[in-house]
Amino acid sequence: MILVVEDDQDILTFLDEVLSDEGYPTERCHDGKRALALVRELQPKLVILDLWLGTTETGWTILEQLRADPATRAVPVIVYSADARALADHAPLFAAECSAVLRKPFRLEQLLAAVEDAIGPASHHTQQVA
Repeated sequence: MILVVEDDQDILTFLDEVLSDEGYPTERCHDGKRALALVRELQPKLVILDLWLGTTETGWTILEQLRADPATRAVPVIVYSADARALADHAPLFAAECSAVLRKPFRLEQLLAAVEDAIGPASHHTQQVA
C-alpha cells in the first residue's frame, strides 16, 4: 500500500486514481499529523509526500520524524514540490533520505517510474483473486 500525503484534495484524488489504476493499493491523507500516525499504523510500502502541506506539519517535518523513528526509518519516501529552490537547496538531504524527488509539475511517467524504482511493479502489490 502507498500512502499519498497531499493537502490539495484535487491533487490527492488524482494521484490516488492514477496509482490505483496502475494497480497500486493506496491510502490518502491530507493532514500532516494524521500522516505520521498512518505510517505507524498501516506500515505502507511507500510514502508519496508533498513538502508544503499548508499546515503546521509540513512534509519537511514529516520526513524528519519518519527518519528519526526506528519503526518508520526504512519506509521509502518520494517527495515532490513546486518549490524548485527548496528542492535544490536541500538536494543532499533528499538524496540521502528519499527514494526520489519530483518537481511539480511532473509527468505521470516520472512518478510511476519513481514508484516502481522504490517498491517494484504494481503486480507485486496486488493480491491475486482465485
